[in-house]
Amino acid sequence: MIFILFLIPVHAQDIASFSSLSPDEDPIIEELRSSPAISGARVVGIMRADTKVTDVGPDFLLRIPADWTHDVVCLRVVSVDALYEARASYQVPEHYAGQTVRLRFDSNKPHFWDALVHRSEEDAVTALVAKGSCDLPREQALAIPIEIGAPAEHSRVTVFLNTFRSEEAFVIWNGGEIECEPVNASIRTAFDMRCTVDLKAGGSSSASDLLIYPVRAGELGLPMTARLHP
Repeated sequence: MIFILFLIPVHAQDIASFSSLSPDEDPIIEELRSSPAISGARVVGIMRADTKVTDVGPDFLLRIPADWTHDVVCLRVVSVDALYEARASYQVPEHYAGQTVRLRFDSNKPHFWDALVHRSEEDAVTALVAKGSCDLPREQALAIPIEIGAPAEHSRVTVFLNTFRSEEAFVIWNGGEIECEPVNASIRTAFDMRCTVDLKAGGSSSASDLLIYPVRAGELGLPMTARLHP
């Protein structure tokens, strides 16, 4: 499974000052279930580290790579307990190439987002943005990290995984080993591990491969491969 990540720092700025992209479908596709549903995806979310939901709702920020013009991006959102799931597609105009944009996300489940603000769990929800239609399998996605709330100035990226209850997981990147950790949530159904990488530590302007290995019963599972673009 290969994900290509375009990781471009964003400077601190009022979120209202960013241009907005409206979803192709209105309303967006959302589900709030009484029982969990598992997609089977292994890489569930890719986000700037330490982004949080605020009391004004989900504001998603995305830096559009220069070559992502005249194309579609798909935003997927899922809660850690697998009860909430949403997706929306956005057309990327040519003049937005290389810019940071706000993805409009007018939820018709405001009570879900209101409740998130008051939860103590840091990893209650994650998101993934991928190039192409939401109908494409996630395994074929070319992904870039998304942010919730104010844009981050740091270079840390967190990958949220469904390791299917592995005891541990670790990342091999830039010649070193980075230990992953369980997500901060009491129920870990949709995703159970988080791996955070500081891209500045790589010190390279070219793409780098990131390998993520789950460990179950003392044995390595199948790796997930990501290509990081600083």
